[in-house]
Amino acid sequence: MADNNKRFHTSNQSRRKTRRKSHGGLWLLLLIPLILALGIALGLTVRYILDQHEDAKKKETQQPSQTAGELPGIVESEEMNSTEETSPAESTSEEETAESTEQQAEPTKPTQTTQPTQQEGAFTPTKAASELLPVPDTVGRETLSEGGWYGGKFVRDLSTGTVKCEWDRAADLIKMLKDYGAIYHKNEDQKVCYLTFDCGGTTSASDVNEILDTLKAKNVKAIFMIPGDYIMNNLNREGESIKQDCAASLRRIVEEGHLLGSHTYTHPQMPTLSDEDFIFQLNTQQNRIDKALGYAYPLSYYRPPEGGISERDLYLAQKMGYHVTLWSYAYMDWNPNNQMAVNEALNKAKVGLHDGCVYLFHALSSTNRAMLGDLIDYMRAEGYEVRRIDQ
Repeated sequence: MADNNKRFHTSNQSRRKTRRKSHGGLWLLLLIPLILALGIALGLTVRYILDQHEDAKKKETQQPSQTAGELPGIVESEEMNSTEETSPAESTSEEETAESTEQQAEPTKPTQTTQPTQQEGAFTPTKAASELLPVPDTVGRETLSEGGWYGGKFVRDLSTGTVKCEWDRAADLIKMLKDYGAIYHKNEDQKVCYLTFDCGGTTSASDVNEILDTLKAKNVKAIFMIPGDYIMNNLNREGESIKQDCAASLRRIVEEGHLLGSHTYTHPQMPTLSDEDFIFQLNTQQNRIDKALGYAYPLSYYRPPEGGISERDLYLAQKMGYHVTLWSYAYMDWNPNNQMAVNEALNKAKVGLHDGCVYLFHALSSTNRAMLGDLIDYMRAEGYEVRRIDQ
């Protein structure tokens, strides 16, 4: 009997040990997947934190730096409703009203000797107009060229190649232009000349592309002065959706080694504007060009409509990083319905060729586009180098 009890007790102990072992194995089987799941979750969390840190670093390198209080040059359509600012200019046209919501701020632009950095989605940083004002009382405000700019008269004898200056602008005015970094003619002691094209009025992308085709064939670089209407003519009525032909023509200008310049936003007589309106015209056009290109393009050259300037204009343009760009040769080519014969226009352009000549042509002129290749050939035959305006 005692032996039976001993065997029964031993048997119960064995069964309890067996059950404990089996339960321990079961808990171990359940614990292993839990540990693995926790490890995976921890790894994913660490990876997410590292990815977020890397994305933040990339964004910092892609975005232009902005100090406190500065605004980007372009605000996309949804954001524009809450941050828009009315143009100080007194204008009633639909196009001006549609675009009066652009921010008034100063683009910071270095003098440009190489192609600008193309940073997709980034726009030219801007400053408040208050950083540029007030204009010193010593700076004159009277218009320096009544009725618009007109260069001196330089006449080339086509048979001998000699050039005679029949008259030029006053020496004190030429000195003032140079003191403010403005351009009238350039490198007058060298056999060089410069091609500049204004793209206002009814200028189309196809007009610009025809000029680009000729420049490419002749391996010549130029500058294209872009006013607001060239871009506005290629927008929808809301002024938001840019047609691809305009945007593509601007991108092609830059990609093929040419320069873009500002010809203002609404083409006003700049000396008649207030200081704030003057700044608004250049800032808004900078913003429109940035938006058309899709990246920051630091404009460094500005052509005043009809060449109207005052010393105040020269002062503010220089403070904003622009070279006011005038011209030493032009002819009546801006009316597409009143174009002279190609040979007649070509002969006038040849007669006007002189050392340091800055040519003004309007891109809408069919005559200019037809004679351009022959004019370039003539310049080179006379020993002239055709340079880009920043050279």
